[in-house]
Amino acid sequence: MSFIHGFRASMRLACVAGLIGLLALPGIGIAQQYDTLSTGAGKDSRVPRRDYSLKLVFANRQGTFLGGIDVAIYDQSGKKIVAAYSPGPWFLIQLPGGDYRVVGRGKDGRGAAAEVTVSEGRQKTVYLTW
Repeated sequence: MSFIHGFRASMRLACVAGLIGLLALPGIGIAQQYDTLSTGAGKDSRVPRRDYSLKLVFANRQGTFLGGIDVAIYDQSGKKIVAAYSPGPWFLIQLPGGDYRVVGRGKDGRGAAAEVTVSEGRQKTVYLTW
């Protein structure tokens, strides 16, 4: 087997493994009907986005921002309508007006939840700290 042939075979295997890994991430592969954005909180990654109705901010009790968060959002009836992964500490989503329960959970299994009312035409910011 030549070096090039072996390299190509290794790259194909790595691509397949990467795709399988992506499908295993929370929020990936689940049909979402809402526009979402996860971003960092640093000056270089911050982009003011007022076109999303809900902004979730994840931090510990000392105020340090947290990334790598599993996000779940439930509607008024308790049905899970969003299951997503937020690599950054800011998670923005465009939801219609209404009442929701939002849950954020970190890699260590700890997290926080809040009841939220989203209004049309206004951005609601919710801080989830633990």
